[in-house]
Parts: sequence; structure tokens; C-alpha cells
Amino acid sequence: MRRLRREPAVLLPYVPDPDHVLATVRLFHPGAERLGDTIRAGAGIVLRSPFRGAYVCTHPELLPGLAHRLGGRLTGLRSCWDTGASVYLPVRPDPAELAAVLRPYACPVEEAGRLKEFEEVELFDGIAYTGREGVDAYAGARIAGLLRVCGRRPYALGPLRGEPDLLVCDLSEAVAEDRCGTRLALDIGRAAMDIATVYGGVALDSGSYRLTRAADLL
Repeated sequence: MRRLRREPAVLLPYVPDPDHVLATVRLFHPGAERLGDTIRAGAGIVLRSPFRGAYVCTHPELLPGLAHRLGGRLTGLRSCWDTGASVYLPVRPDPAELAAVLRPYACPVEEAGRLKEFEEVELFDGIAYTGREGVDAYAGARIAGLLRVCGRRPYALGPLRGEPDLLVCDLSEAVAEDRCGTRLALDIGRAAMDIATVYGGVALDSGSYRLTRAADLL
């Protein structure tokens, strides 16, 4: 226990099934394998359980998402978790097409008439769009999206990590000071998964774990 106070860890209120833990870690790194009492993946990632219901890892970035997915508590590390999602894309979507995918979840902006006064803003059926210097911004009344060139390439992308012109679309609540409730979090997840399906991409949560359903953001 003393050692856990000195290093990041995930503490669970139960003892999880080892196969479930492995399946969860594979959402972060598809190449993860269980070897004895540890789970190992590429890049020197080793997850182990020093005692029942506790996990430490050589790659601390894995832990916030693990705590969220397994319903545990993160200690010794500030959590990066939020209800946003990121969709990694091998192609740049047409703005009107991407706006159409977002619209059912983002909802049209209420100030559409006023936005038309700004030359740099285009409206696609109520979704505001601006594009400049390689960055495309989309905004509805509930959800905003920012499409940019991908920098960091999470392990969860699998083969998509090797795409030369990879882009990422970050989705979040449109009004940052508003608390993102259950319904909005689910809609962000649904929008992310729809975009990934339409453009052959991969949707991840803020902990760099692959989304398998919209409820993964709750």
C-alpha cells in the first residue's frame, strides 16, 4: 500500500474478471496480451496488479481510461477524463457532408440568421462552419467539432496510425461552461461513432480508449 502512494494506480471496489480487464486494455492497445499476472503490450507497456483490485502501469496514460471503464478510482495522477470524443480520419470530409452527419446530434444554431453576417462563416442546414489554416471548425447549438491535422497517434488506432495524412475531429459540448449531462454525452458518443463509420475512422474517448458504444462516455 505504501508503494501505491508513490505511484499512479487504479483502485477498484471489486476484483474484476481477468479476461474483462484484458479486453478493456485492448481498447487502449490492441496488441495487449496477458502473460502470467501481468498484461503487456508494445512500447514497454506493462500493467500489473500488486494486490487484488489494484492496478499500476509503466504507462500512466493508460490508467485514467481504465479507471473510468472499470468503475474504479484513480490515485496519484490527475485524471484527463472528460466527456469529449476524438475521431481519427484517413480522409478530409467535405464540410457539408460532415455537417450533415453532425446535425442530428449537434442541433442547428439558434443565431443562424445573425451568423450569416460574418463572411468567414458558412451555414450548412444550421451547422456553422469556418475553415482556415488547415483547421475546420463546426458548431451546432449543442455540440462543436474541430477538425485538424493529427499530431499524437494513440495506440488504439491500430493500422490507422500509419496513415500519412491522418486527421482528428475533436467533439465537445458547444458551450464550455455548461455541464455536459447524460443525454449530451451520449449524443457526442453517437456523433463520434457515426463519423467514424461514414469516413472509415476510429472514435476514441478522452482517455485514448476506443469507443464501442456511445455509453462509453458516461
